[in-house]
Amino acid sequence: MMQKYVVYGRKLPSEQEPAPEVYKMVIYAPNEIVAKGRFWYHLKSLKKIKKTRGEVLDCQLVEEPCDQVKNFGILLRYRSRTGQHNMYREVRETTSARAMHLVYSQMAGQHRVRYNDIQVIKVSEVADADVRREKVAVFTRPGVKFPHPRPYVQHLRAARDMRFQYELPKIE
Repeated sequence: MMQKYVVYGRKLPSEQEPAPEVYKMVIYAPNEIVAKGRFWYHLKSLKKIKKTRGEVLDCQLVEEPCDQVKNFGILLRYRSRTGQHNMYREVRETTSARAMHLVYSQMAGQHRVRYNDIQVIKVSEVADADVRREKVAVFTRPGVKFPHPRPYVQHLRAARDMRFQYELPKIE
């Protein structure tokens, strides 16, 4: 299961730069070790700071309340066999970590893209009126009804209960 981490890191202090800038990233990863690795991957490509010349200040696991279903819009870039592609996906989940877990599973199933080939650009909560994808918009409309997995039929139970009589027979 994916978890949401906030990783803080910076370049190592030196004489030329005694107080380097601190960078913060939100990373979705299965554990803290992978989150730190993805942090260094992105920091190396964005700010040209390697792991040997930097330090991680803090890596915090973020717990989100999961009491309400929300719509999430995820902007991502992935590497396929033919090149780089940008994509926007919408999912309906209770937390952003669960939404990212669902997106990673969908990308692996539909596009054969591995975890390391996906770069998450932005994760945002989308209002019901702003949903673009029809698969998600179906559940935002008022009056949505879901079928019961096991329908309970009352008349069958009543018929079964009346099958046996609990009276002694009358003999004449």
